[in-house]
Amino acid sequence: MRSRGEVFVGCIEPSQDSSGAFTGFLGAALAAGLDTATAVRRGMAAGALATTLPGASPSLPDQKAGDELLAVAEGAAR
Repeated sequence: MRSRGEVFVGCIEPSQDSSGAFTGFLGAALAAGLDTATAVRRGMAAGALATTLPGASPSLPDQKAGDELLAVAEGAAR
């Protein structure tokens, strides 16, 4: 336990922003006419994938990666 005034110094990984990927995939799915639940699942998959790489643009997944993650998740749920 640290005492008052003590500062932790260590290696902390920078957090990744998944909100852009989530909202992009969500909006694209809704614009394509998909139902809300499916659109949210697509957004969640994209957001999860966006946390696996550093950087805003390089971390944005493509449609194929999102579809693959959803297929794995749906297979695991069965």
